Amino acid sequence: MRGHRAFGVGLAVVGLLFFGTTTALASNEFCDVVTATECEVTTSHAASGPFTIDRTLHIFNGGALVTGAIGIDITITPSGDFLMDSGALIDGNVGGNGTGGPITVTLVDGDVNLMAGSIIRSNG
Repeated sequence: MRGHRAFGVGLAVVGLLFFGTTTALASNEFCDVVTATECEVTTSHAASGPFTIDRTLHIFNGGALVTGAIGIDITITPSGDFLMDSGALIDGNVGGNGTGGPITVTLVDGDVNLMAGSIIRSNG
C-alpha cells in the first residue's frame, strides 16, 4: 500500500508541475523570444498572477506587461537579472476609483537595471 501512495503523490507533483499552475520556466506566455540566457519581452502582453523564470527577464523598448487589478508576481530563480530598456512598461493601472494591481519582482541571485524612461506603475 505504501508504494501506491508514493506513486500517487509523485503523479500529483508531476501534474502540478506541468498542468496545475500558470507558473512556467522561461517559456511563459509573455516571453516573445527565449534564448539560452534571457526571456525577452518585445511586445505588449496581458499577464497576471505568479510566474517563475529561470533566466534573465529583459523587457525591451515597446515591450509591456499589463496586469490590471490582479497584478503580477515574477520570481527570477535560480539566477538571472531584471532588465528594462527605455520605453519598457509594467502596468498595473486600473481605471476609475479602483486600486492598482500589486507588482512584485523577486530575484534570487541577480541584478536590476531599469533604464531611464522605463516605467513600472500601478494606480487606481
